Amino acid sequence: MHPGLKKIMRQVACGLALAAGLLAAPARAAQYEVFIEIEDEQDLYELLLSQDISETTFDLLLDTLRTGVDLNTASRDEIYVLPNITYAQADAIIEFRMQTGGIKDPSELIGAGVLDAAELTAIAPFLVVSDADRKYSLFSGRFRYGLAWAPSDDEVPPMFTQFRLSGLRHLSAGGALLLNRQQAGDVRFDPSRLALSALEPAPTVVMPKLFLKWETPEWGVIGGSYRIGFAQRLTLDNTNRYTPNGFYLDDTVVFSIADLSVRCRQSTGELDVSPCAGDKRYEYITPDYDWYQSFRGVALGVKKLKLGDESFLQAFAFGSHQTRSIYQYELYSRLRCDDPQNDDDPNCGAPSVFVRRENLLEPTSRFSYSTLPDMFNEIMGGGHASFFFNRRSGIGVTGYYATTQWLSEGAELDFQEWSRFPYGGPFGAVGLSGSYGVSWLDMFIEGTRSLDSIPNQGGDFGVLQRSVASLDKHELELALRYYGKNFDNPYSRAIAAPDEVDGVRSRDEAGARFRHNGRWPEVIELRSSADFWTYPSDGVLNTNLFLRADYLGVKKFIPSLWVRYFNKNLGRNGPGECFDFFNADTIPEGEPLRCGGERYVGVARLRYSPARVFDVSVQYQHEWLSDPRYKEDMRQDAVAWLTIVVRPVDRLGIRLRGNYRNEDISDNTYLRQFIWSYLDAFYNFAGMVSGRLRYDFLVYLDERDSTAKRNPSPEHRFRFDVEARF
Repeated sequence: MHPGLKKIMRQVACGLALAAGLLAAPARAAQYEVFIEIEDEQDLYELLLSQDISETTFDLLLDTLRTGVDLNTASRDEIYVLPNITYAQADAIIEFRMQTGGIKDPSELIGAGVLDAAELTAIAPFLVVSDADRKYSLFSGRFRYGLAWAPSDDEVPPMFTQFRLSGLRHLSAGGALLLNRQQAGDVRFDPSRLALSALEPAPTVVMPKLFLKWETPEWGVIGGSYRIGFAQRLTLDNTNRYTPNGFYLDDTVVFSIADLSVRCRQSTGELDVSPCAGDKRYEYITPDYDWYQSFRGVALGVKKLKLGDESFLQAFAFGSHQTRSIYQYELYSRLRCDDPQNDDDPNCGAPSVFVRRENLLEPTSRFSYSTLPDMFNEIMGGGHASFFFNRRSGIGVTGYYATTQWLSEGAELDFQEWSRFPYGGPFGAVGLSGSYGVSWLDMFIEGTRSLDSIPNQGGDFGVLQRSVASLDKHELELALRYYGKNFDNPYSRAIAAPDEVDGVRSRDEAGARFRHNGRWPEVIELRSSADFWTYPSDGVLNTNLFLRADYLGVKKFIPSLWVRYFNKNLGRNGPGECFDFFNADTIPEGEPLRCGGERYVGVARLRYSPARVFDVSVQYQHEWLSDPRYKEDMRQDAVAWLTIVVRPVDRLGIRLRGNYRNEDISDNTYLRQFIWSYLDAFYNFAGMVSGRLRYDFLVYLDERDSTAKRNPSPEHRFRFDVEARF
């Protein structure tokens, strides 16, 4: 890109973001990048794939959709997480249910002027409707089954089942069962090689999620798999929620719909030829279903112990004994290395993981780029207590302590310095939090001291302050943050830039983020954010700016434009830098180097929706980004989407989507170019059973050597899901 044009674009992006912040016209909730309007999980995936929402937003909404929000019992923070809801509207919903004794039909909120029809329609898929007058209910539940398959699969396909049962109004139980095929088997220490060994992957049934929960509006207890988080997520949080406050059931199963998975993940090792040599290196099969590794144990708490007319007390305690898997390169051996930060010592790299044969002395291959199962137990406990003067103002304290028990006896393993978990021994954190709300303003703060056993480190301080201005549907947010260089807390999910310092996002960072959603004039909906941060250890300044405008002045047609500017080092710009993590150079054993490039994104979309039975949208995205391969110019990528949704009858929905992506439009031998399309059909049988069938077709068009050898090519993929509710 021409330097003058680049400078102008940067000034325009900064000016637009600033202008959006100054135009404080009627605004919707600030936590999401677009007005969320979905019917099911597939719609969320669509928003993620088209880059309407970030991965963080996707995880949050998916978790909320699967868990559900009961407007009769939900707290202010739980209601606020619903799409397009402001704090003012959350307060109005609580006031309405207090005055009426409960919300029997959410449509009552429209008549009361709390929500309009569009806002209620948007949150409807996330709601769990309960009868506030009934103390008990018959048992109800749901069962879900899914499988994925590609013609290149030559064994049983990956599949999952999810089940959840509810009854007696406050009782729920559930879990998830998966059949996976690609994870290495039992891992052990091999004393003859001073390394690890593991069995080759084979179809395996696992049950990573199982829970039993009893929860009322006043107290609750859960046993099994769960997540927990508090305050501003700085001291403790492993939920996907923006404002967590307590524990939540966990039965989440996830699936990568973006690509097939490499079949063979082995290197030469002690053999003369790798098992993955030749064409096997380019064979791909259906990826396994996956899950988030949360906590496993018991959590209990008093959610609302009234002390006065408005004041109340909260108190939670939890314990977890979770067996965890880990990416093989996140390990090092204390038998061979004293300091994992010494990258000059080859002994400080990850230990080799050999394929274990029946004859233990037989020459064998090594695993590569694999996740090793059941490597360590994480034993932890903690608690939270808070006093609220009212539902908007209070003070609290949170803390936890954790230690690691390695399961490969004799290996003397520990975490690499860039792993998410601190090495050296036990770790934890303790923090104080506070909130204050008056009229249209809410202010939140949390300060935390992390603790670890890393030599010459021992932890550090972090602090986050967030202010939200909310007037009816007007909302703006300003978040200020500081995380010390040694603030190493793996269970912090506080607001932070989308990068990592030694495996943790909220570390070695000081910054400010402003977000605003509004309309100016009434027919133009604006959503903007401006994030500036620096690394205190080296003073590098970074920025991430975003502005989106949707024009609502023409019935049935909605044109949209949005731009994003991302700079990882404002003091070192231009061509020749690396921006894309996946194209960045890495040191041996997979540790990423910090990039310092920049990226410009411009997107245009036109959506035509004449009626609920038909919806079509076209979208084009162009990117300019730094790439070490180009010393004089920026790399350019192009992406286009076409989506058609047809609902011929209420119970049937059909979606056809096409996606064209060209990474580096000037050189077809460098990166990917492909066409990806799919046909998705959903049918609801009498409201109790629903089924979904999906077919994907993907063909690579680039001229890389790896593409020519790729098998299968083109790709055909199939997915089937069925869900029964009773």
